[in-house]
Amino acid sequence: MQVLVVGSGVVGLAVARAAAIAGHEVIVAEATAAIGTGVSSRNSEVIHAGLYYPTGSSRAYHCTRGRRMLYAFCASHGVPHRKCGKLVVATNENDVLDEFFRTGVYRVRGAAQTFHTSSPSMDISKASNFERFVFDLLGRDPSRVLQLFRDVEEKGGFDLAASGDFARVREFGFVSGRSTHADRVATIRDVFSRYGTMIDTHTADGVKVA
Repeated sequence: MQVLVVGSGVVGLAVARAAAIAGHEVIVAEATAAIGTGVSSRNSEVIHAGLYYPTGSSRAYHCTRGRRMLYAFCASHGVPHRKCGKLVVATNENDVLDEFFRTGVYRVRGAAQTFHTSSPSMDISKASNFERFVFDLLGRDPSRVLQLFRDVEEKGGFDLAASGDFARVREFGFVSGRSTHADRVATIRDVFSRYGTMIDTHTADGVKVA
């Protein structure tokens, strides 16, 4: 049997390989000049944990099930991988860290942009000790870190996406999100109805984001 596979991404090549092993004559058609240059080249190399999908949803079910299957496949087929877990950064409306971990932009907030919220211990305009993470992110280069935090003082922030350094953040396992007052109230009610436990507003931010 002759088999035509359209697209030479990861899925297309896997299908072509399976068909060839089964004894079929296979032709792979690709619109670009090289293999794996479409969606497959956008692979973040992350086995997704399903953190962002609503509990009980079809997406959450299939993502978590697929995660377990993929780890089992890697282990049984000798595919190198690292199960490093996630470090979840949860913020409230004062989302200076969430903005950085989503975009690579670190932007200090002025007084007018710093809000009084129902989780006040997280009401920050700038992140303390953040330079320690940036130091590791930039290969422990003190001169670069010094320059960046001079930019914070003089320009109000810096952009690591523009320099290309932000791409390394995923190696550290960070994910982030923000929570609002309405999110906190809904999360506190949900946790209490499910488990009979009353959580505080700061914990609610973490539960909502995770």
